Amino acid sequence: MVKIENWCVGCRDIGLPCMGSSCPNRHVEVHYCDKCGEELESWNWYNSGRFEYCNDCIELEDEEA
Repeated sequence: MVKIENWCVGCRDIGLPCMGSSCPNRHVEVHYCDKCGEELESWNWYNSGRFEYCNDCIELEDEEA
């Protein structure tokens, strides 16, 4: 599953102006495993076309099939 998250880094706290809605940290696309809900690392997941799984869950799916 894909969620859009706000990963604000607090630019104002370090003396920089806030970029508002144009900031790339404001709308970050984050992928989560559809089976266990763990956040997926870019190197540790499998997309079946319909679902996204972490490597651990895809192995479980293969064993169950």
